[in-house]
Amino acid sequence: MQSAAASAVSVPAPRRHTGEGAHLGAPDVLTGLAADAGLDPAGVRTMPAGTAFADAVRADLLRARHLGVSGVPSFVFNGARTAFGAESVAALTAHLDQALAAGAARTDT
Repeated sequence: MQSAAASAVSVPAPRRHTGEGAHLGAPDVLTGLAADAGLDPAGVRTMPAGTAFADAVRADLLRARHLGVSGVPSFVFNGARTAFGAESVAALTAHLDQALAAGAARTDT
């Protein structure tokens, strides 16, 4: 799934789950989310049985393990895990500000 499509699905998915009680593992819910995001529902329907994304998922899991991620939510800024668990808006803003400052410092040198 491309990044824009993933974002288009990941935003409404929790709402469907918490607001409507939808089971996000149910094929009809997944294909509905895909259709709403402009994806091909038939392609999404065959995804769980296929291996097209298996390598990408394994790589994501390995990277998460390397970063020490053991649950959600976890936030990664500039390639390092800096926030874990429910954080306040102020705390997340501080993490983002630090990441932006660190990124700017790297480009200035």
